[in-house]
Amino acid sequence: MIIEVGLPPTFMRHPFTGIRARNISMLLAAAVLAPVLRGTEIVHGNNTNSANLGTAWVNSVAPGASDVAVWDSTVTAANVTALGANVSWQGIKIVGPGGLVTLGTTTEAFTLTLGSSGIDMSAATQNLLLNNNLAVGSTNQTWTVASGRTLQWNTVNISHTLTGSATISLRNSTGSGVATFDFRPGASGSTAFTAQSGFSGFTGNWDIGANTKVMTLRNGINAWGSGTLYLNGGTIGQLQNFSGAWTNAMVLGASTTSTIDDFNTSGSRYLQLNGVISGSGNLTFQDTNSGVTTSKDITYTLAATNTMSGTVTIASGAFLRVGGIGGNNNTATGGVPTAGTVGTLGTAAVTVTGGLAFTRTDTWTVANVLSGAGVVYVGSADANLAATSTQVLTLSGGNSYSGGTELLKGTLTVNALSGIGSGYLAAKNGSTFNYSGTTASTTRLLYLDNGAATINVTDANAVLTWTDAAAKGGASGALITKGGAGTLVLGG
Repeated sequence: MIIEVGLPPTFMRHPFTGIRARNISMLLAAAVLAPVLRGTEIVHGNNTNSANLGTAWVNSVAPGASDVAVWDSTVTAANVTALGANVSWQGIKIVGPGGLVTLGTTTEAFTLTLGSSGIDMSAATQNLLLNNNLAVGSTNQTWTVASGRTLQWNTVNISHTLTGSATISLRNSTGSGVATFDFRPGASGSTAFTAQSGFSGFTGNWDIGANTKVMTLRNGINAWGSGTLYLNGGTIGQLQNFSGAWTNAMVLGASTTSTIDDFNTSGSRYLQLNGVISGSGNLTFQDTNSGVTTSKDITYTLAATNTMSGTVTIASGAFLRVGGIGGNNNTATGGVPTAGTVGTLGTAAVTVTGGLAFTRTDTWTVANVLSGAGVVYVGSADANLAATSTQVLTLSGGNSYSGGTELLKGTLTVNALSGIGSGYLAAKNGSTFNYSGTTASTTRLLYLDNGAATINVTDANAVLTWTDAAAKGGASGALITKGGAGTLVLGG
């Protein structure tokens, strides 16, 4: 019993409702009339009434800003619930409904504001589809999904938006398997960086945890908002057959391995990464849909001065380009991202299992150590990347990659033969290979193809010998020009 100072002792206040009563009978009556407590879980009824109506909920009271809206086994089948109005909830919880839960409709323009409880699907047995505008304010929150379950926001080609400045953490509640987050911001055709749809109003950050798969699309701020992506072991990628450029900074969490993947289902697509990638974690580039993004020219492109220091892995069947324009653009010619003067691998060690292409248009040095069984490409023979003929690249690392080096345009310089790993060297299209080291001999193959190439031995005291007989050959009509003050011996 609570006795309130200033009231006769026979007046008591109900401990939950605050209603003053003269005796126990009055208190019991007050309890019956009291509203559902805020800050609690409000369970959705087995109906499709709009979420703003009390009739949609078991206790006949719609949740408010301090409540968590719950779909559990009370709902016996797939459930579609319109918002009906702008609503604010502390969070959403999916436990064990009888089917897919769909909140909002494709024709509604209402907004759901979520508070600190975020979205809890940690014990979900069904998926959740949000077809509405979302607002998260400035309060950080976590969206948790169980392995094998999917949280989808937006059906394709619907212009719902996400706004707010909070950090949203995406987590897999089971710690294994894959929890999927399927985000589809922006209507069809909203490809410009200035398109006002999707995540363009979201200024917060994304914290992406291990064993998660996060799919999005569109360009720049329409893909992720304008904040930072903190990658802590999950997989992110684009979907819906879309080529674009992301401008967000990415931070690779220490002692984690994150992945950038391609979830397109048809056509040759590319993804330019124009934001700075930093951090000591590891990053893998892969192409799940093998055969979709398998061109060394139309692929992932690093177009920022990156500072990551872990390991970068290019998986089998995937390609990574280094060199573009960067900034807030998605410039491409003939479907091929434009070459430029921006793009680095930070100080990361690089494992090349697929292919690594350098497509800048200036003079620069790559000191990263390159290993693996993949191929390294310098320049491009694609007419849309003709500007790579001005690239002067020095590979100065102690490299061990074994798949070979394709010198397709421009100039490549090494001060030791380890600069081109242990595989063959193919010099094509009028390109130039500069050897600035001391006397050396190699048995690797030398291929000359598609026009004359130049090999310069710059040190007057150096003798560079290719002992394999194939060094004399190549395509019919291929020519080689020897330059530099040193000596070149072909065929030993």
